[in-house]
Amino acid sequence: MNKTEAQKRVMQALFEDAKEILQQRGEDYADDDNLYQTFELAGTVADFAVARGLEGVELVAAVMLGVKLARNIVQAGKGRMLGDGALDMMNYVALWETYILTVKLANRPEPGQFIHLEPDEMWDYVSGGMRKAPDYA
Repeated sequence: MNKTEAQKRVMQALFEDAKEILQQRGEDYADDDNLYQTFELAGTVADFAVARGLEGVELVAAVMLGVKLARNIVQAGKGRMLGDGALDMMNYVALWETYILTVKLANRPEPGQFIHLEPDEMWDYVSGGMRKAPDYA
């Protein structure tokens, strides 16, 4: 067997594995009558984010959250618990808010936008443990 044939066999095995996963978990992604339901719902979120001017990291965060939201809607519609899906959404929101606090606002050149938080205060704020609003100086 030459190198190209070996590569094709590896690729074929990967496709077989992917097909098996899709067959096992397909119902988690959509209803039987619309295989593209998750894409459509996530696309609505993406369109909304673009219309509101999100771009770059924030657009990606919104789209990732939209995909997770769409999957959770499918799960809830089937009467299932959201489980890890709910926790994933919470993590995405926390990561997005952390990005806003530590990168977007911290790098704005306008005075008054930098957030003065020590690392442990930032964690408390992002995790909801901080009792007061951050100090915008």
